[in-house]
Amino acid sequence: MGFLEILELPLYWDTAGFFFAEVKKIVDSNFTSLIPIYSDYPHTPLLLIFYAFIWKINGYSLVAFRLASILFSLATLVPLYFLGKKFINKISGWFAPLLLASTPLFLSQTFLIYFEIPGMLFKILSFYFLFSHRFLAFLISGLIAGFIRVENFILIPLVGIFYFILGKVKSGVKFSVLTLITFGTTTIGWLLNHYFKSGWLFYSPERYFNENKSKVFLEAVNYLLFSQGRLYLTVSLALMLIFVIVKRHSFLKKSVKSKGFIIFSTLFFYTIIHLAFFSQLGYFLPRYFLPLLPLYYLFFVAVLFSVIRYQPLRFIFLSFLIFIFIFYSKSGHACNFEDSLRVISHIKGRLEAIKFLENNTAKETILVGKYPEHGELSFPFWGYTNKSFNLVTNPNVLLKNNSGRLFVYFSQCESNINLIENVYQKESQFFLKEFDEGNIKIFYPKF
Repeated sequence: MGFLEILELPLYWDTAGFFFAEVKKIVDSNFTSLIPIYSDYPHTPLLLIFYAFIWKINGYSLVAFRLASILFSLATLVPLYFLGKKFINKISGWFAPLLLASTPLFLSQTFLIYFEIPGMLFKILSFYFLFSHRFLAFLISGLIAGFIRVENFILIPLVGIFYFILGKVKSGVKFSVLTLITFGTTTIGWLLNHYFKSGWLFYSPERYFNENKSKVFLEAVNYLLFSQGRLYLTVSLALMLIFVIVKRHSFLKKSVKSKGFIIFSTLFFYTIIHLAFFSQLGYFLPRYFLPLLPLYYLFFVAVLFSVIRYQPLRFIFLSFLIFIFIFYSKSGHACNFEDSLRVISHIKGRLEAIKFLENNTAKETILVGKYPEHGELSFPFWGYTNKSFNLVTNPNVLLKNNSGRLFVYFSQCESNINLIENVYQKESQFFLKEFDEGNIKIFYPKF
């Protein structure tokens, strides 16, 4: 597919079902309804308002939306570069951004459009200002990050206070108090505002929940260290650290006394509280842990530049890792492919499936589809179809009495996929049509 064709592909999953549903609500209300309430937890609205302005000024344009997302991703590489340049060395500055730019999860989230990358941009920017002792800029960028992703209201001030204490920053107590007051009042104000609009404070009473938090924590660690080609990076890092310890390398002697040790200790503290925070949700989504990858890459680059002194060898190693990441660009964990570029061909498959439904269903046809299929068939702004369908969500209720006019459209993330397949494969009056290598299925009656 060409680049423009990719930009014009429909919206998908939570980008359509929540993000742009809220953007549309803001546009339709002429910017009077700004608080998103139909989510698992109290999302802040800044990014939604930004995309609503694009919609209002430019009209509904998938190309414009995705170009804005690409700009956010490119901008994220800049503060990451300056972090590497300032605290490792000038040449190393580009290493972490290049690794991030070739990471499948980062690329897929750029395409899909969601909160993670813009939130990560201002989070990294706030870290840069914190470590540069530009505390007003730290507060401003941290607040912007919070108004993009609500957890930043909690995590960023904790990181700031940790750094003030560990680094024995001059006037650290004053800045800690100022940070607590600034973020604390903003967080409380936002949560109360959200509560009066939605009726709930931290978690939606209707949200999916699983008590196995430790499993989520371990899944996230495994994903960050070993998935999508990072196994090679992690093994290399482990070998270099073993070499440092065994040889008592100068890197080990200098680092404990250096500012770099304080910075990387602070980033490690952030990694732990980020993992702990999102593990509380009870379910694992790779995109929630994307902000940890640039920090991991920074640490890897710092060790690489301390252990390997020969510059061409460093570039060879970097090129190898980028090649590996690109090789794994269609490999992911998420059942909906949202953490890899495999999602692009999957969305194309969904378009083909819906084209089949448009051409083979009549007005009296009953069409079964759950989330996100139901949304794809119901809301034209998702970008799949303008046709009106007779939709229901239960695939079994109407089987006996309506088998002659019942179509069932479902995909690989459907929790009852085995049940659906068993039921309809046993029914001799149904055909099966598959799309996207069998990840999208339609059962339809024999005519």
